Amino acid sequence: MDIYYILGGVGIGTTTPSATLEVNGTVAASTFYGDGSQLINLPHFGSPLLIDSNKYGYNSTGIKDYYYELSPIPASKLTGDNLKIEITAYSRVHLKENNAGGTDLEIKTKQIGGSYSVSMPAQHFLYSKTFTNTDVTDYENLGQMNSITWYHQLTSQEKTAGVQIQIHVYLYCPTSGQYVNFENVQTIVSCI
Repeated sequence: MDIYYILGGVGIGTTTPSATLEVNGTVAASTFYGDGSQLINLPHFGSPLLIDSNKYGYNSTGIKDYYYELSPIPASKLTGDNLKIEITAYSRVHLKENNAGGTDLEIKTKQIGGSYSVSMPAQHFLYSKTFTNTDVTDYENLGQMNSITWYHQLTSQEKTAGVQIQIHVYLYCPTSGQYVNFENVQTIVSCI
């Protein structure tokens, strides 16, 4: 049966529709048409909760744990069960022969007011293997832009109290006269 109306609106579950079609209840459909760009009042899953940039670490001897904290994210902003943490950065090593060096990244999280624990174990971000040359004055320079994406499952405590994230950058430089550096171009955190 087809129903046609020239004026007014159609209401399902309401006798006074405020639009051409108003449904007071859950809608089930096998297909929707269009791009959805005019839809409003939808949850914003995946929208950035915070964007951070311009963090810089440098090391010229041994191993240095350079870390930075991101702004706390209140529980009211945590609309999903996971955080998507995207880090884009540039790292560079300047090493003498017979040495290796580089940077590793580790992500720690905590409920606001709690203690940090490891969410993402240390991962190689930039690593230069040992190289051999006959001239002891030779150096190897290696630099690259790289990205890492990590999905952190929120704990019930983090969802209740809010969450804070700490990014650890381990800078490995085995011998003096060499260096390794790291510059965070951008860190984006979204809730999904």
